[in-house]
Amino acid sequence: MKWFLKAAAQGHAGSMTIIGGFYFHGRGVEQNKSTAREWWKKAAANGDDEAKEMLMNRFGDDDASVDRVTRHFARGDDPSVDREAEVKLPRNIRDLAKKANAGCGEAARTIAWHFFHGTDGVEKDTELHFRWLVKAAELGDAKAQCRIGSEYNQMSNYDAARKWFDKAAAQGNADAMNNLGALYYKGQGVEKNISTAAEWYLKAAMKGNSHAQYTYGALLDIDMNQHEDAMKWYLKAAAQGDANAMNNLALLYFNGKGVERNVSTAAEWFLKAASKGDREAQCNYGNILFEEMGQYEDAMKWYMKAAAQGHAEATHNIGTLYFRGDGVEQNKWTAREWWEKAAAYGCEEAKTNLLKC
Repeated sequence: MKWFLKAAAQGHAGSMTIIGGFYFHGRGVEQNKSTAREWWKKAAANGDDEAKEMLMNRFGDDDASVDRVTRHFARGDDPSVDREAEVKLPRNIRDLAKKANAGCGEAARTIAWHFFHGTDGVEKDTELHFRWLVKAAELGDAKAQCRIGSEYNQMSNYDAARKWFDKAAAQGNADAMNNLGALYYKGQGVEKNISTAAEWYLKAAMKGNSHAQYTYGALLDIDMNQHEDAMKWYLKAAAQGDANAMNNLALLYFNGKGVERNVSTAAEWFLKAASKGDREAQCNYGNILFEEMGQYEDAMKWYMKAAAQGHAEATHNIGTLYFRGDGVEQNKWTAREWWEKAAAYGCEEAKTNLLKC
């Protein structure tokens, strides 16, 4: 944390956003969403787009608040006849507005997309994006219904999220099915129910949703100890490039669960996932290089990649390599610096090491 605070003190907006994330999730600090909001406001004031997005998604902050947008809908306002909306619609997408007025949900969703991204002659406008998206959802567009559900989910309005996910899932939308599975698994807006979560994940997985295939596999693997069945779904997700599934496949091979233990095969899957930028896999691949193969320099490279993404264990392990002088020149002061970073992420082993040196 102290490194990010130093950078933030020098006006680095990205560091302010990261600090806000620490406070929002309670990582290395006591959770405090008000403090998170203040940091994100500072970052947004310094031009950080991610901070602006977090303020919108987590707190509904924008030039116009989500509450105000919601009141527009409650009054029955229609973005297609709103003068402000018409003024902001350039000629090249007015045809879409006409189609939306005639009942085409896909057209309304496309307009919402333009307002969200600021493309095709339209300026970015969060409020109008949301209004057109709601219009699309109300016209029955399943993708819009799922997207609205996701936005409510990010605002922690789980009842509203479930309502829209239900509508989209009823039309066969796999993303919505997957998201319903997540609500039941976490007990958000509904009573926690692993069986119901599994049903929704399976429905989405059978439609080819890679994230659901991974998540259903993880549920079988971790919650039900059905490792062989889990492997089948991990393989399906991995075939679609899902790095989480690749990492978990590697863990099954490494631990010999549902399959004969094979460190080489585990290393191959860890490397595939790590090469896709998965920080967990980067650390795990580093661990195999470090602990199983004694390839300390290569291990350091992968730990560095994971640590750059804030991975606590990888950050701690870099400190260990410096402390022992494995693959690098021994430097206990540098080791301590890395352990301090890991401790700030909440790594208990790093905290213990700091007490010893």
